[in-house]
Amino acid sequence: RSEVDIVQDFPHLASLNLSHNHLESLSEDFINSSSYSNISSMSLSGNPWTCRCDDLTKRLHTFVMTNGHILKDLNQITCSGSNQPLNKWNPIDFCSTTSNQHLIVVIIILGSLGVLFGLLVIMYYKYQHQIKVWLFAHGILLCWVSEEDIDQDKVYDAFVSYAEGDYGFVVHTLLPELEKSFKICHHARDFIGGEWIADQIYQKVHQSRRTIIVLTEEFLNSIYGIHEFRTAHAQSIADNRARVIILIYGDMPPQEAMPEKMKTYMSMNTYIKWGDKWFWD
Repeated sequence: RSEVDIVQDFPHLASLNLSHNHLESLSEDFINSSSYSNISSMSLSGNPWTCRCDDLTKRLHTFVMTNGHILKDLNQITCSGSNQPLNKWNPIDFCSTTSNQHLIVVIIILGSLGVLFGLLVIMYYKYQHQIKVWLFAHGILLCWVSEEDIDQDKVYDAFVSYAEGDYGFVVHTLLPELEKSFKICHHARDFIGGEWIADQIYQKVHQSRRTIIVLTEEFLNSIYGIHEFRTAHAQSIADNRARVIILIYGDMPPQEAMPEKMKTYMSMNTYIKWGDKWFWD
């Protein structure tokens, strides 16, 4: 039952106690009704009256101020969340309070977003390389990630893999030319004595931007040479990048002698033959 129903059912009602009834507002019908004109005493305190910047609140405030003479608990009627009596409020205060609350919420949200943005910026600059490597590995925002970003922690420009029988060509001909422009990893100079060769192959290949395979028939019979190719090939797949450069020295070895992965790689990628006039381009 509404307040209007009560006063209409009891036209001679002289006292109306609506205190402590969990009321948040008085209906517009009740406020505009003349049915309560015979009431000489009314109580509205103890209710969580909603006070907002709206017409309903303004009508409630007007009702309280107009009927202060019959409200025996006039100074105890307060807005929800406030101890200040409603009759002490100015209607403008409701809007300023609401505006202030909205402003506080906006400030909190913007402040939180600012802190979050600041943390993201700090995390980005601290882990920039790791983030770009992850993005590149997952094919995300590739236009934002360059090869230089991915390879900036590489120690060498290239790791040269060759068979022992091609040592003279590599050391006396190939390396002197390459090292004019690039930092090259070479077994004899850069491998650490006493450490496992397989571990050093893995380490040096992953520290190099490219692996140059000096491909000859003898290379195909080299256990370590084939292992170096497989390590570099696995890195190419993991990085989704062409990491292996095949350099044919002498005659092209027979394809049937090549490991399956090498044949597949050569069929899908361009290889270089020593002596081509555009080799150093």
